[in-house]
Amino acid sequence: MAEKDFWDKFEILSKLAVGITVPTVVALTAFLLNDQINKRNQATEITRVAVGILQAEPNTENGVDHLRLWAIDVLRDPENPKPLSAEAAEALKTQSLGALMGGDMFELKDFFGGKLAPTTPPPEAKVWPIQE
Repeated sequence: MAEKDFWDKFEILSKLAVGITVPTVVALTAFLLNDQINKRNQATEITRVAVGILQAEPNTENGVDHLRLWAIDVLRDPENPKPLSAEAAEALKTQSLGALMGGDMFELKDFFGGKLAPTTPPPEAKVWPIQE
């Protein structure tokens, strides 16, 4: 058998390089796409919360409704929402998020098959009922 020349060695090394590079590129592409999808889903959900806060009546007991200011900031840039200020976090301690979202029902379609789930169970119920 003849000694391997440059092209034979090149072929062996190129097969090795392709065998390593292709799966790495596929995995990296999948990771980046998944990360982008997660960021868009997060932006969508935080935008829904912000819209719910803005649909509720303003809380002007202390002059400024810090949750509304946060919600407006979120709508300005939903891809990069600002963290809650200390005042907005304090407002969440005294207000129900369900009330801020426009009522006592919060949609959890992904978890309850398109049905509405109550944010708090009725006092007489042992489990949370799923309503049509």
